Amino acid sequence: MAEHSLNIKDLKIEFDGKVIYDPLPQQRKFHLSPAKYRLLGGAVGGGKTFALIAEAVMRSVKYDFPLTGAIFRRSFPELEATIIRTMIEILPNWFYKYNQQSHIMTFKNGSIIEFCYAETDTDVTRYQSREWDWLGIDELTHFSEYQFTYLGTRVRTVKPINTKIFGGTNPGGRGHQFVKERFITKKCTAEKYNPNDYDFIPAGIYDNPYLMKNNPDYLSNLEMLPEKERKALLEGNWDIFEGIFFPEWDTSKHVVDDFDIPEGWQIIMGWDDGTREPRSVHLYAVDNDQRVWCFWEYYERNENLAEAAKNIKKRLKSEGLWGRIYKCVVDPSMKRTDSQTGISSIEVLESLGYGFGIGNVELGNNKRVEGWRVMKSYLTHKPYEEPLLKFSKSCTNSVRTIPQLRYYQPRSGASSKREDLDTTQEDHAADECRYVLMSLDRLPSRFESSTYTQVKKREYNPKTIY
Repeated sequence: MAEHSLNIKDLKIEFDGKVIYDPLPQQRKFHLSPAKYRLLGGAVGGGKTFALIAEAVMRSVKYDFPLTGAIFRRSFPELEATIIRTMIEILPNWFYKYNQQSHIMTFKNGSIIEFCYAETDTDVTRYQSREWDWLGIDELTHFSEYQFTYLGTRVRTVKPINTKIFGGTNPGGRGHQFVKERFITKKCTAEKYNPNDYDFIPAGIYDNPYLMKNNPDYLSNLEMLPEKERKALLEGNWDIFEGIFFPEWDTSKHVVDDFDIPEGWQIIMGWDDGTREPRSVHLYAVDNDQRVWCFWEYYERNENLAEAAKNIKKRLKSEGLWGRIYKCVVDPSMKRTDSQTGISSIEVLESLGYGFGIGNVELGNNKRVEGWRVMKSYLTHKPYEEPLLKFSKSCTNSVRTIPQLRYYQPRSGASSKREDLDTTQEDHAADECRYVLMSLDRLPSRFESSTYTQVKKREYNPKTIY
C-alpha cells in the first residue's frame, strides 16, 4: 500500500505530489499577515474563499498537536455549496473524515474543523460553550458586528499558539459598515478597538490570472452591472453601497462625547421590549431647539420585564435621572395581555412608576414608513447644518446597530417593502428611536413645513419646553 504524503512549502499545499493550492500574490500577503484579524477581498474573483480554505488546512497541520477551528457562513446551504463542497473535492480521501450529521471534518492528525452558520444574532448563542483555536468567516459583511464580536470571544485556547480570526468578503450586506470601519478606514469607535490588530488585503478579479484566462466572460458580465454594483463588486469600492437603510449616518456627525444634560431639557424614555432578543431602552433629551440627543442606554437579554424594569429604575435613581423623565414611549405590542396573568406589559411598567410626568405609559406610533421618514429627517445633515439627532458614545448598541441596517429585499414575486428595513436584523434601537421621534409634539422648525408627515398635537399638556 502506497504511503501518502502532505507537503506544505512556501505556502504551497501538495498531496501525494499533486499541488492543490499555489497562492497568488494577494493570497500570499493574506497568509503571511501577522495581524490577529485578517480580511481578504473587496472585489469579486480574487480567490478569497479558496484562500480561506487553504488557511484553515495550513493552520490545522501547522503544529505537532491537533487544533480545533470553525468556518462560518450566514446559512448552511451557502456553506455546503461553497466551503464544504470545495474541501471535499480538493482534499484526498485518506486525509480526512467528514460527518454529515454533525458537519465536522476531522483530519488525519486529529485536527477538527466545525462548519457552522448563524443567520440571526441569536443564532450565535448556540456556540456559547465552544473553544476554538482559530475562526474563519466567509462573506464577513453578511454578519452583524454583534455576531462577529460574539464569535470572536469563542476563540480561546490554552495551547501554545496565537489564536487567529480571518475571513473574506465583498462590500455590501448587513455588516458593511462595521467591516469598513474596522478593516478599511480603521475609524472604529468600539471600546478596546486596536487598529493594529486588523489587516485588510484587497484582491479582485484582476489579481487572479487563472480566472481571467479560464472564464473571460466573467469580467464582461461584471462590467455590464449597474454603476453602483459594478463599483462594489468589480472595483471593491467600499464607499458606494446600495442597500444601507440610513445613508445619512456619519459617525463623525452623529456620535458625540458624553455630557451632562442641562436641567431645562426634556427627557423621554424609549422602550423596545425583548427577552431572548435584546430589550432596548434609551433616554433622549430634547433641547430648546427641538434637537434630540440619545444619551443613556440599557440593552440586555434574558431578563423578564419586571426584573428589567426594576434594574433600570434602580440605575436611573442612582444616577439622578429617574425624577427628570417626562414620559416613557414603548413598543405598541406591549399593550397585549399575558395569557397566564391577564396583565399587559404596560400595566407592569405603570405599576413600577413608569407613567412619569404624564401619568401613563405611551404607546409608540407604529406607522413604520412614516416613522422612518421622520427619523431620516432628523439624521439628515448638510455641510452647513448639523443633524438634529445625535448619540452619545456610551450608547454603544445604538451606534453599533443603526448604521448597519439594510433595506428589506423581497424574494422574487413577493410584494415590495422598499421603504421599510429588513426586520431580521438587530433593529431594536432603531425601532425604539422611531417611537420616540414620532411621539414628539413639535418637529424642529426646519421640518414644520414638511408635506410628508404631520405630527398631531397630543391630548396632554407638556410641562417643559414644548
